[in-house]
Amino acid sequence: MNAICILLAAALSTGNAEFDKTAIEGAAKITLAKMRAEAQNTPLNDGTLKREMLSDPAKYANRGEAEAATRAVYERELRARYAKDAAAVLERLSGGQRAEDVFGEEFCAGAKDLGDEVAANAVNAQFGGVFYQERAEACAIQATGIVSATRPSEADIETKDEGLLRAEMVERIAGEQGQPVFEENLTYISEHIVGPVIEDGRRERQRQLEFLYQVRSEAYSPVRLAEDLRNALEADVAERRATAEDPSKVWNVFPGVVGGELGAIVERRTVDRLANKISDIQFQVGGEAIAAEIAANPEAHVKTADSERIFADKYGTDILNAAIDHLGAEAPEAERAEIAQYVSERRGNGLVQSALANKLQTDVMPKWRDARNSAAGLFVNKIWPTLADGTWWPGEELADETAFRVDYDQAVADWRNMKGLEDLAAAEAGKPVMEEADQIADRIVRQKFDLGRTALAGQNNAVDAAHDAVLKQITERGQEFFDENPDSAAVQELVKQISEDFWEERREGLIWPDGNLPKNAKDQYRRLFPSVDKRIELVAKAIMDEMKDPNPNTDKSPGEPRLSDYASGDVDEPMTDKSDYSISITRDGDFINVTFKAGKRTLAKNRVPAKKVPFKATMDKITGWLIRSYYKLD
Repeated sequence: MNAICILLAAALSTGNAEFDKTAIEGAAKITLAKMRAEAQNTPLNDGTLKREMLSDPAKYANRGEAEAATRAVYERELRARYAKDAAAVLERLSGGQRAEDVFGEEFCAGAKDLGDEVAANAVNAQFGGVFYQERAEACAIQATGIVSATRPSEADIETKDEGLLRAEMVERIAGEQGQPVFEENLTYISEHIVGPVIEDGRRERQRQLEFLYQVRSEAYSPVRLAEDLRNALEADVAERRATAEDPSKVWNVFPGVVGGELGAIVERRTVDRLANKISDIQFQVGGEAIAAEIAANPEAHVKTADSERIFADKYGTDILNAAIDHLGAEAPEAERAEIAQYVSERRGNGLVQSALANKLQTDVMPKWRDARNSAAGLFVNKIWPTLADGTWWPGEELADETAFRVDYDQAVADWRNMKGLEDLAAAEAGKPVMEEADQIADRIVRQKFDLGRTALAGQNNAVDAAHDAVLKQITERGQEFFDENPDSAAVQELVKQISEDFWEERREGLIWPDGNLPKNAKDQYRRLFPSVDKRIELVAKAIMDEMKDPNPNTDKSPGEPRLSDYASGDVDEPMTDKSDYSISITRDGDFINVTFKAGKRTLAKNRVPAKKVPFKATMDKITGWLIRSYYKLD
């Protein structure tokens, strides 16, 4: 823009006729139009608004009012800047002559006017950003000069709501500045001057409280202790003021600290001293004394919780009294009566009770538990002597019946209502039996029934061994065996005799592996269980069924069946090495169906009870035929 003006001015100064007044005015209009366009995009950043607001803080204290008032100032300064720049352009174009002489008064006046529309557009586009920036700068400049030594009192810190106290302090400090404070700087005062002071006051109050908790004092009397603590705090505050760089910033003793809080601190320190004495005291209690008290009044000690409460109250009182006596003995003679009465009135204090509970759990209750367990053992010896010495057992019939119950655990746990144990359950009737004694009895009864299950399993294993032993005899003796044992009853007796022999050899080691046998061990679970007798009967019958041979004169050994004995159906295809064999096994209630096929041909079909022995016998027939008759395996 300036280059155009220079060229135009140079042309005029040389008297170039080509540039007459019309040409100059045209050039001026072009230049001024571009200047107006630039004015809309070039904000005033010369600090005009900032200086305006700082020149009259009262007028511009409120931000909203300041924004409205400085808008007109901004437009005025924007117009003035344009008018100044336009006058400079006209002066250059005039070539050293007065612009009014070259362009005329009216042209010059219009050229220097930015225009209402252009001015309005420029203000709308620029003012908001300029005001935001310069308002912040004005506030920052004013804030640097805001100083105050005003502080809230200690009582204000303790008693006034923080919001109210802040508002009061801000108002006082703002009033001390000698001029109105910008609205934003009220927040500055609150956050950067008042806030830190209030926070410092609170920290000092907390420090004074902690000082009173920690400062040493030899006083036992609460009255003397309170006096010592107050004097120590006042001396501490005085020393801090004497050594501070700015004594005016040192807080005084907070009235609430040496007022209501001091009493609580004295109580806490005294109670702490008693609690520590409870923890440190050497308190001896003998298990014999506890056991004797239980024995003297068993009705009161049936339930564990009731007994624990009785002994906790008794020994808790003894421990607390001993701790109070020790504390009084440590105090100066003049203070003993006061400290004893003071702590006695605070027996129920939470800290005292917590220390007492811990002391009871570490020094008393373990011995109480041991004494109760011992007492419970004595109760069992007296009420259920056969449980105590191990001579009781449920017998083969009851143990056998119970072992197969689906609710075994519940049934044994409810043994007092079990049929057959009425006498054992009645032993405790009408007697104050401790809960632990009942638990011991329950445990022993459960152990005895579990031993019954162990015996049952052992007897069944003996029957399995007898089964194998009988089969071995048959194999070795052949027809001679059947001559001596013509029916299943004889085989059954043989199986039973061998089973009993096997069981007797293993009985004591299986039931009492630790070697701790009761005095009637020879009787316990010696007889075979009823279910085992029934199993022996089935095993004997199965053996006879296995060994029967409808053609005894053949060379086939006893117990080695022919496939034709079990085959059914027509033979519609020959058996070859490529025959496809299959075994089908299905469960049908209490029976098992077994079918053996070669392709479509049924070679064997049998329906047997769902028991180990008959099922095993059937499978042995099938596999025996495959091994001996078909595959010719050695």
